[in-house]
Amino acid sequence: MKKMICKILSAVMILSTMMVTSVSADEAVPTASTVLVNGEDIKFDSYNINGNNYFKLRDLAYVLNATEKQFSVGYDEVMNTVSLTSSQPYTIVGGELDSVDGDVVEATATNSSILKNGEEVNLQVYLINDSNYFKLRDIGKLFDFGIDWNGEKNIISIDTSKNYISENEGDKVIESTYYSQYQSGDKVEIKGKLLSIEEYRGENGSWDNATLLGHFKDNDDNDWITYLNEDEYGIGHKSDFEKYVGANVTISGTYEGYSKKFKNPFISLYTMKSDSNIAINGIRKVEELLANGQIPIENEFDPYMGGMSIEWMLKNVKHYLECIKSGYEILE
Repeated sequence: MKKMICKILSAVMILSTMMVTSVSADEAVPTASTVLVNGEDIKFDSYNINGNNYFKLRDLAYVLNATEKQFSVGYDEVMNTVSLTSSQPYTIVGGELDSVDGDVVEATATNSSILKNGEEVNLQVYLINDSNYFKLRDIGKLFDFGIDWNGEKNIISIDTSKNYISENEGDKVIESTYYSQYQSGDKVEIKGKLLSIEEYRGENGSWDNATLLGHFKDNDDNDWITYLNEDEYGIGHKSDFEKYVGANVTISGTYEGYSKKFKNPFISLYTMKSDSNIAINGIRKVEELLANGQIPIENEFDPYMGGMSIEWMLKNVKHYLECIKSGYEILE
């Protein structure tokens, strides 16, 4: 009897191992951008994951059907393989372009094999609500259709009459620059001087809250733009940073990429420390505190007064961070 139980448990463990198709999870924030496909406004179920836009694969195949860049989608459940075939019509399975709630969800990285025209390709794929989501630029490159980004109007354009051009191609982003050692998402620590602070409220001043942007020059005389924090009750104050304008400081944070809008590399701040080791919380530190149920500015207010809550504040902060790529025209 004991031998039989052991055999059953072993079989269950083997089957469980075979069924595992995911390796890690990331937060997926609904994409706020308008998406145009050959000039037509299409409502996609898409997400921003780690600073990149991910679209449901079957949605993309559906809207590109009957165009010169159409492709078919197949899935072999036994082999855990997604097959993509260029120039072939897409077969509708139902559920394409279904509307969603617009909530932040968990995205699970998958280890499915991806084949294009029978040859394996290496792409980052996420599973959200039982559907595969691919980076838009990966699919654009794979099937050679144009992708354009208008940061001022917050519009993503897909154009099947154009060929794919990489995000950095044609822009003044050169591999030999002082920031080329960093990739988007890298943690950085830089010493230098905070030269000035700007209140930024969007291209047309339409944002409700002022985003605090710092012009920072490192000790090698290189320029950086730093997303310091939001000048918002309970989250951050401009006055906390103003006293250090002109002072030597150390900034730590996340390298986001090169900002076409400000023509400088862009960092979202975790903390800024003075020579006397006084630390000021940046937007990334605020996100961390709120995620741990802590108030960023202690004793400023009761977060549950007036309908406000830590959860509500965290959602706002995540929205601010999700808008970095679009609001500041970031090239990775």
